[in-house]
Amino acid sequence: MQGRVYYFNPMPPLFRKLLHVFLWLTGAVTLILGALFLAVVQPGGSGDLARVRLPDGSGYKISQRCNWSMEPYTVTFFIRSPEDRWEGLYIDHEAMRWRDVAMTWDQPSDCIVVTERGTRRVVLNRRRGTFWFDNGSFSREAALSSITMMPAHPDQASAP
Repeated sequence: MQGRVYYFNPMPPLFRKLLHVFLWLTGAVTLILGALFLAVVQPGGSGDLARVRLPDGSGYKISQRCNWSMEPYTVTFFIRSPEDRWEGLYIDHEAMRWRDVAMTWDQPSDCIVVTERGTRRVVLNRRRGTFWFDNGSFSREAALSSITMMPAHPDQASAP
């Protein structure tokens, strides 16, 4: 007499269907959130956004670095010291990707001006020794002598 093999399925068909629907929805939501992250943050835009070198040899640049987190980009304004060492001034660590960035030197006022999408974001007044920025959340002006400069990130230490 041949033995019969009985298969025991511990999950009723209704629960199996619900599990499949749940897993499918979880996958769809994950794909949608990933696509939204890429559409809004658009990672990969790390590096120098604009730079200027003045006739006196001084150099200035603005850089952004993708953080690959919920705080998408860190934006930093760099000044090249006379010793050819780059030092940075903090702008924002929760910034969205900066686009259409321009850096100009206004010779009559001796100011370095940075605009992003046509909006003035940074002004370094070399004559007065002040640094002003507006990152979209708040704006601040301070004397350069009162700001702690940070060393350049290794990815951002190249000269203009």
